[in-house]
Amino acid sequence: MYYLDTNILSFAFKETDAAVSKHIKDEPFEDIAISSLMLEELLKGQWDEINSCRTIAQSKPNLPDKQTVADAYEFLGVLVKKIAPFQFADYPNEAEIIYSKFSRASKRHPFDARLIAHAKVTGATIVTDNTDDFDAIRKNEGLKDVNVVNWASRATYDETHVDDWVPGETYDIE
Repeated sequence: MYYLDTNILSFAFKETDAAVSKHIKDEPFEDIAISSLMLEELLKGQWDEINSCRTIAQSKPNLPDKQTVADAYEFLGVLVKKIAPFQFADYPNEAEIIYSKFSRASKRHPFDARLIAHAKVTGATIVTDNTDDFDAIRKNEGLKDVNVVNWASRATYDETHVDDWVPGETYDIE
């Protein structure tokens, strides 16, 4: 099972990375999921955008070229339609227990840390373009065995050679 991080979902939704699109197309769709955590992160981000638009609309009603509240809600609808085909992986309580054991070391990236805990419990592989942050979290005891791969075209390692990657070296993903 692959859990897609929000940056990979963004590439997929915007169709800005051919390698991500190819992996999603080539993998059995039932092997790809969105963790309920990433759903929360996506919706929280859009809710923050809606609230920002409301604040701007109230404080600067004549500001030209601003995104409107209606635009933000329209995008929320688009977002929901794009995530709807994916299966969702519920966040188990066991993952929150694991997260609580190392959360102080991961305050900068709580969604990433919780996603690692989720993958630890379920045995899933995390797909992200943010491998450095995930690698830093995986240094915690008991998390080193969580697989993290990068399907993006600018990946620094090929997910089929996770154990052989060299930091800073670029590998082609085909």
